[in-house]
Amino acid sequence: MDFWPEFLASSWGREFVAGGFGGIAGIISGYPLDTLRIRLQQPNPGSAFSILRRVMAGEGPAGLYRGMGAPLASVTFQNAMVFQTYAILSRAFDSSVSASDPPSYKGVALGGVGTGAIQSILLSPVELVKIRLQLQNKKSCKSP
Repeated sequence: MDFWPEFLASSWGREFVAGGFGGIAGIISGYPLDTLRIRLQQPNPGSAFSILRRVMAGEGPAGLYRGMGAPLASVTFQNAMVFQTYAILSRAFDSSVSASDPPSYKGVALGGVGTGAIQSILLSPVELVKIRLQLQNKKSCKSP
């Protein structure tokens, strides 16, 4: 049980927990809009408001959160690793700055580019699964 106090006291632990909670909050609050955005990309979707009415009438509020399990299951780890990777890379690309000072602009820019590249490669499969689940409607989920 001594792990958690030591883990949270470290910079890495705080970044990990902050990244996880930030990601969870982002997914829960933004997922309904993401579902509408994905459904707007289908052929002949109508307006966002008509899609919202159709989903609410046919599937209920749960239809707006269909497919949220995959990103929610991975978001804690994903955001935690993004925070960690950025912290490491922003320091690694500019070793002239001491650990107690904030990273330089060069370190911030290169750390962001490196973190974004790594994140894109690792999360593309999760995004594909999420989009396919969002495009399913209740009727296509039922077996004949």
